[in-house]
Amino acid sequence: MNELSQIMIAAGALLIAADIVFYIWLIFFRHSVLTRQTKANAGFSLLFATSLVFVLGLYVLIYSIHFLSIYMGIMLLTGSIISSAALFGFYSWMCRMEAQGMEILEALVGIIEAGDPNLDGHSIHVRNLSMLLYDSLPGRLKKLANRDSLMYAALLLDVGKLGVPRSIINKCGKLEESEWELVRRHPEIGMKILAPLEGFGTIATWVKYHHERVDGSGYYKLSGKDIPFASRLIAVADTFSAITMAKNYKAALSYEDALSELRLAAGTQLDAELVDYFCSIPLHRIETCMEGVRKTMERYKEENFR
Repeated sequence: MNELSQIMIAAGALLIAADIVFYIWLIFFRHSVLTRQTKANAGFSLLFATSLVFVLGLYVLIYSIHFLSIYMGIMLLTGSIISSAALFGFYSWMCRMEAQGMEILEALVGIIEAGDPNLDGHSIHVRNLSMLLYDSLPGRLKKLANRDSLMYAALLLDVGKLGVPRSIINKCGKLEESEWELVRRHPEIGMKILAPLEGFGTIATWVKYHHERVDGSGYYKLSGKDIPFASRLIAVADTFSAITMAKNYKAALSYEDALSELRLAAGTQLDAELVDYFCSIPLHRIETCMEGVRKTMERYKEENFR
């Protein structure tokens, strides 16, 4: 067996092993700090490398005169084809499942909120605004939260309100202290709902702390950097959404006035750096985001309440 054949056998074995490790990584660490795009890049890098082994294996097969080298060339070709097809197929399937899962979850949240005039797409709005804010951040901040996990946390931020009576959520007048106590429990209820779900441990923590204030006067008295980064980001989107959506007990602010309110809250309620990045988002993108939510909610109402 010549030296090239030996190198090809070793390279083929290593790449097939790398493919197997990548499958395991996708299965067990799909909610890691790496984004879906990063995983896709890694997967297709492996795909390219495996294809290279295919070509070189073909070279060994054609130009080698040793029987063992010919046999190993055939094995390399077969292994490359199988592992490449499996990698591409598995990743495509996983992406479809995740996309469908998010669509189903959005539909459920949208239907629940469509029946409540004081919510009316609030969670979907927060999710979309959170993504706008996240995408405007520099790389050093994006590393602090996984985009896909953030998407789930933002959409499910108020799932704990399912444990709070509607009469309290929709009350027009001032809440009694006992009623406020129930409202303040909704982040913890949300955490208890989400935490048992596989892969949702970190998401549950972000949901629990989305009502913290950077000055330490929030629900659980965390302050500054002790508050998870994703929770601080969601808080900015949540605040903007809350004050720009009309409720039966208060009118909505214009987008310009809402941005002014965010700036006033920077450094006390909200993370000042994240507020700056949010306010730098072009207004037309925020308006497009809200219009998309409005159309989505109209569709849910049309399909389920008329």
